[in-house]
Amino acid sequence: DNLSTDPADNWIGSGIAESLNTDLSRVSGLQVIARERWLKARATRETASDALDIAQALGSRWLLGGGFQRIGPMLRLTARLTDVASSQVAWAEKLDGPVEQIFTMQDRLAASVSSVLNLDRPTPQPIRPQLSAYECYARGRQLFEKLDKASIERADELYQQAIAIDPACTPAYAGLSGMYAMRYTFTTD
Repeated sequence: DNLSTDPADNWIGSGIAESLNTDLSRVSGLQVIARERWLKARATRETASDALDIAQALGSRWLLGGGFQRIGPMLRLTARLTDVASSQVAWAEKLDGPVEQIFTMQDRLAASVSSVLNLDRPTPQPIRPQLSAYECYARGRQLFEKLDKASIERADELYQQAIAIDPACTPAYAGLSGMYAMRYTFTTD
């Protein structure tokens, strides 16, 4: 959740959720529900349900949630791991640091969650994109998830911009492949 309520920073939450999903999916003994499935379940609800209700409907044992606040160059991340059946918070953490250290903070959160669950920690990814490229990717991903033609076109621009900034930004290439597949459904080209 964007606790600072500046919509221009929504890319941060989208990027953190995507990264944690990826890191935790690599943890042995842990099955992670795909973020897309979560978003679909949330979107198909007729009434505003809280996250625990959605997690329970998806058959989850644990719910990892949190928020972020960005004030200038500083970033605060909060995370909590909740037992879905009892609604009890089993773990919570707060991390503060410059936005440029977002990848390190995400790695720390993933390691802490796997440690709390008594599972092997995920292996940190050795190559990290430049922050400005990652921001373009995360903004593009957020637009891509809207799944409408205009948003997909803008996502394409942001993915291309991320690659121009950092040709090693592999998430942007993956985003492009998804965007091209979706574009085909609109244009058959």
